[in-house]
Amino acid sequence: MRATGLVIGGGLAIAGGYAWTHGPGGTLSYETRRLRALRDDPMGAETILGVSAVFTESRELPRWFQWKYGGVSLRRWFYDASRTSAELTSLFIDYAESHGWTRDPGPSTPESWIGRHGGTEPTDGMILNVAPDIGPHETDPLSGSVVVGLGYA
Repeated sequence: MRATGLVIGGGLAIAGGYAWTHGPGGTLSYETRRLRALRDDPMGAETILGVSAVFTESRELPRWFQWKYGGVSLRRWFYDASRTSAELTSLFIDYAESHGWTRDPGPSTPESWIGRHGGTEPTDGMILNVAPDIGPHETDPLSGSVVVGLGYA
C-alpha cells in the first residue's frame, strides 16, 4: 500500500512539474520559446552596433486561466547622440539585412522598414520593424531614437 502511494505521489509530482514548465508562461511553454527566439535574434539584442537600448517594452507572458493573450513581442528604443535617427535607422536596416532579414514587399510607411526572414517566402513567422520614433513632442525623452520591434505574424 505504501509503495502504491509513493508511485501515485511521484506520478502527480511529475505531472505537476510538466504542467508548470509547459503551461502558460512556464519555462518551456510555446510563448516562452517564441520570446526567447526574439531575444536571441541579433535584432532583438540589447546592444546593436555598439548602441545600447535606452528603453525596452515586452508583453508579459500569459498566466494560467488567462482568457485572452495578445501574443509575444519585443520593442527596443535605441538612441545615439552622434547620429540622426535617419542615419541610425539606415545602419540598423543594413545590419538586419546582413543577418538574414529581407524587406517585406507589402505596404509600409515611408519611414518604416518591415522585414521577414526569407523574404516573400518566410522561414518563420517573425516580423521586424525598424523606424524612427515619432514621439508626440520634441521634449519626449525618446525623441530622436529608433524603434526596433520584433513580433510574430
